Amino acid sequence: MNASRKVLVVDDDPAVRKSIDRVLTGKGYAVITAENGEEALRKLNEEKYDLIYTDIRMPGMSGLEVAEQVKARKPWTPVVIITGYGTDAAQARAKAAGVSSFVHKPLSPEMIEDSARDALAAPVAQVLALPAAAGLALIAGQFVPVVLGPKWVGAIVPLRLLALYGGVRSIDTVTPQVLIYTGNSRQSMWYSVIAACVMPVLFVVGTRWGVGGVAAVWIVAYPLVVAPQYRLAFRVLEMPAGQYFKTLWPAVSSTAIMVLAVGIVLAALPQTLAPVIRLGAEVVVGVAVYAGMIAWRHRARALAFVSIVREHAL
Repeated sequence: MNASRKVLVVDDDPAVRKSIDRVLTGKGYAVITAENGEEALRKLNEEKYDLIYTDIRMPGMSGLEVAEQVKARKPWTPVVIITGYGTDAAQARAKAAGVSSFVHKPLSPEMIEDSARDALAAPVAQVLALPAAAGLALIAGQFVPVVLGPKWVGAIVPLRLLALYGGVRSIDTVTPQVLIYTGNSRQSMWYSVIAACVMPVLFVVGTRWGVGGVAAVWIVAYPLVVAPQYRLAFRVLEMPAGQYFKTLWPAVSSTAIMVLAVGIVLAALPQTLAPVIRLGAEVVVGVAVYAGMIAWRHRARALAFVSIVREHAL
């Protein structure tokens, strides 16, 4: 059951509110409704919600504005937009703000139930990829000789750098889609061409410092090369860059606590301890701390993700 999960439904149409309320209440969710964006924001200030549904077109504040306000205040809360219209530009703006998904009218009970379940489990990349990448970067010194063997010790530095970059890339997949959906695919193509021309030259320069130099070039240079693409995307969406990056804070903050805990273990364990034991201790502490953060701050989403895994496993 989903009794611990509270859902806020925002729609000026009472029939839609009642429909979603009836379906989700029947599945064990606690459903609260609001007639407009202003009422929804007041309720958000008073209580914590695990999931928000909002109609895209309402008198006064639109659903997109509601979604942006929710993400600015509570970036980890999933938002599902209900629409009977929806343009590519609106969907791109909503995705950039962190909206989990869209459901299109007319709504069926299956659509409502599936969208709630999927939205609560949506940020799997943030929940798993970022801490895994950060953890691998932190324990690479023990991981490489124990798992890959002593002959691979030279790969420790590039593995650390590329693991960190992979974690960042896993939570940053919005910008190209934004430019394509808003009719700026030509500019997106030219940014890709520029990157394809510049990066190989920089890689050649990086080879002077070995594989680690190439990995470092990728981490340092690539964000600078694609920075104009980000600026264009934020300008098209009329969205401050800070609002977008704020949505990443929950995953980053939880990962930072995990890294701190593993770092303390690294410093506390004696160097004379067998490498395999040191590696095992670091992995156990990292997994336990991050799992604790998820259970404490994001329990509803973790349970939704487990539910989806179980369904597909059966």
